[in-house]
Amino acid sequence: MKFEEREITLKDGRKCILKPNSPEYAEQMIEYLNKTSAETPYLLRY
Repeated sequence: MKFEEREITLKDGRKCILKPNSPEYAEQMIEYLNKTSAETPYLLRY
């Protein structure tokens, strides 16, 4: 599913930018997935 980049306001007032995944973010996404998968064995990925 593809979507356009958009900005939302969080409940605490901070701004959050939602961006579609792209090759330029691949390294950061792999780091994130490795970090989250190391935190718990209960993720659906296992």
